[in-house]
Amino acid sequence: MAVTERQPTFMARIVHHTPGRLRLRVPREALNGRGAEAVHSALAERPGVLQVRVTPLAGSLLGFLCYNFSRATMFLGDSGALLYGLDPHRQLAPASLTKIFTALVALRFGDPRWQVDVQFDPAQLSDSTLMGIHPGETYTLEDLLYGLLLPSGNDAALAIGNAIGGSDDHFVAMMNEEVTALGLHDSHFVNPHGLDAPDHYSSAYDMAMAARYGMTHYPEFRQLVSARTWTVHGTRTFPVDNLNRFLWSYPGADGVKVGYTDAAGHTIVASASRNGHRVYVVLMNCGDIVSDAVPLFNWVFANFSWPG
Repeated sequence: MAVTERQPTFMARIVHHTPGRLRLRVPREALNGRGAEAVHSALAERPGVLQVRVTPLAGSLLGFLCYNFSRATMFLGDSGALLYGLDPHRQLAPASLTKIFTALVALRFGDPRWQVDVQFDPAQLSDSTLMGIHPGETYTLEDLLYGLLLPSGNDAALAIGNAIGGSDDHFVAMMNEEVTALGLHDSHFVNPHGLDAPDHYSSAYDMAMAARYGMTHYPEFRQLVSARTWTVHGTRTFPVDNLNRFLWSYPGADGVKVGYTDAAGHTIVASASRNGHRVYVVLMNCGDIVSDAVPLFNWVFANFSWPG
């Protein structure tokens, strides 16, 4: 769980600043030579000083962090502990990260072996990424989940919603009930695919917790989000490929989901495992999903020591 107890603060000097990018340096004496959890509590409107809350952790000293994104979280998969947060509870457009919740609801209430008669309104899919299915075709729920999470098919999201919920509205209500069931408070959905819409939002924190829940509770979820490609067998047979470039770009990468809309910008929930330990990084409105995520994973694996 996230660290919530009150901690002392100190001032970390911003040593480099350009629009959308910042480097900060943490004074060694402030950490007494130990590793630290740093959570941003306030960011100046201009280059200058950043207040940071610090909790000692086992591991090496945090020397500096660079970022190029609006909101971010880093979590330990083992415990769910928050290692680093930049406004992690801010409610933002999530784009296709929405589909993490779509998949969780489908796995909770459905069976991947189900045969699904595809039903959706193609008029809802303007400016969409697609799996490539058509109303009246038949595929397993498993195939639709791969089409949902790999090519980020909005057509698959609607087909799953109709199959599980009976209608778009009922399925979206189930998604919002899933938010509550997971003990999360920053998310509200109005569709199962993540296209920009009023009152459709989530946070970096909620997305990290939802991804962690899927990875720890559903073996199928782990298989889905780590797959680079999948061959669909149903009315037609065709391949679907994963849009998540992070899977090809980092050793131990095993998920989870990427997204993009005009309002959300580029978003990613990324996970990577090393020596049996998984770390999650969530970036909202980032510049590049790979170059922004990789330094954060490198820092965690290089500087954090797991107990035992």
